[in-house]
Amino acid sequence: PLDQFFSRYPTFTPTPTTAVPPEDWSIHHDFSRLREHKGWAEGTRQLSRAKGRFRQALVDEFNHIFGMDGRNLGNWQRLCRVVGVPEERIPGTITQCRKMLSIIHVNLIDLVETRYPGRGTPRRFQTLTDLRNYTLSTKKFFPREASGGGILGRLLREL
Repeated sequence: PLDQFFSRYPTFTPTPTTAVPPEDWSIHHDFSRLREHKGWAEGTRQLSRAKGRFRQALVDEFNHIFGMDGRNLGNWQRLCRVVGVPEERIPGTITQCRKMLSIIHVNLIDLVETRYPGRGTPRRFQTLTDLRNYTLSTKKFFPREASGGGILGRLLREL
């Protein structure tokens, strides 16, 4: 889905998913580069539309990677693996997976970026405050409109 979003702009080259991005890279950097490339000014209809499509692409990307079906144990277990739960500690029920994930604080943009080579396990935070501070400092906000049922809706935190 993110690839499809960026493919709408053939004169722009995003960071390829096959390349190891720089340490300080984020998918938001690619959007900022696209904005600069296209010359979209703040407050313009073009930028507003592009932001909306980008936010939807982030949600779609998450759902593509981790699934939408909150009743599928495999989806929850995959998420546990990606956030760094050791294989032998991965729960055998959805309820146990949800309980475990409720105390693991990760940035959802970082979670989506695990599909890029060299990204590995997303950084885990001890507290919601630590996650909040990281999110504010990096500006890696996941779209609020993504809330709802399924896996993604369960992971969104109020910052």
